[in-house]
Amino acid sequence: MNWTVPLVYGLLTGGLGLGGGVLYGALVCWAVGTDVIYACQDREADVRAGVRSAAVLLGRRSRVVEGGAYAGCVLLLAWFGVVAGLGPLYWPGLCVVAGQLGWQVWRADPADVGACGRAFGTNPLCGLLILVAVLAGRVGTLG
Repeated sequence: MNWTVPLVYGLLTGGLGLGGGVLYGALVCWAVGTDVIYACQDREADVRAGVRSAAVLLGRRSRVVEGGAYAGCVLLLAWFGVVAGLGPLYWPGLCVVAGQLGWQVWRADPADVGACGRAFGTNPLCGLLILVAVLAGRVGTLG
């Protein structure tokens, strides 16, 4: 679904450009992090079935992958803020997004299916936070 964001970005700005590409990269990183959390919910079933999924291979190291993917997401969102010329109201919003993603990594214990499910379930909130940050940054540039 992440491809829709740069598509709309391109329609609104007249082209994808660097900003759209950076935004897409941020969303891909976010998707990787969420996919790892989601996969950890099925790890026990994968082990029983003999499936060597990413969650099985990563084990407790899955948090490192989640954290790295989410760090990439935040860094690319910061770059997007600069490239897109977003105003000062964007940056506090980006800090909230970073905090929410950090909470997910902290909360999503690979050995606890319920914790992974709860962390994964907060991703719609994360998407809303990203949208609000971008809109706030855009409002701050109107004059």
